Amino acid sequence: SGEIAVGLPWQTYRDLTAWNASFFKLSVQRTPVHAYTKYRAPDRPEQKEVKAFREGTLFHGAILEPAVHQLIQPCTSGPTTKAFAEAVKAAAADGKTVAIASEYDLANAMAEAVLNHPVLGSYFEPTPDNLKLNELTLSWDDPSTGLRCKARLDALRITDEEILVMDLKSTQDAGPLEFGRSAVLYGYI
Repeated sequence: SGEIAVGLPWQTYRDLTAWNASFFKLSVQRTPVHAYTKYRAPDRPEQKEVKAFREGTLFHGAILEPAVHQLIQPCTSGPTTKAFAEAVKAAAADGKTVAIASEYDLANAMAEAVLNHPVLGSYFEPTPDNLKLNELTLSWDDPSTGLRCKARLDALRITDEEILVMDLKSTQDAGPLEFGRSAVLYGYI
């Protein structure tokens, strides 16, 4: 049995009890114990918010979830300052979140570059048809093993000729050599 969920928040997806590709990639890259601790253990720790992860999350939101992205307030103070903590508290009272201003601005610039791209831009325009096919959560029972599985698609696009599953990635260097290294290092392939 399979299901497709539209608009499922990231934390809800993370908490679904099911197997996913990230678990199996980490099992191969490190050990199954590492993968279990990170993805399956009931008391697993929250993911560390490193700068690259924060920037990538902001970039994803700017492109794929603009309504959620609009609820983010940039803050020029550093994340360990009292001013930042106060901004977080004030934003939470308004149902918003806070981001480091430089990371927020970078994510918006990257999103603008994608949206202005002559080929890719139309695939990511925030049209109703595109938005309803962003951040889709799939869950199913694997017929071979009976295991419950899950996946999260950044974007699905259906054209007259094809069905495209799109996965947004941010990188310091989009050249074939450097991005190729990143693809191997992070298990994109």
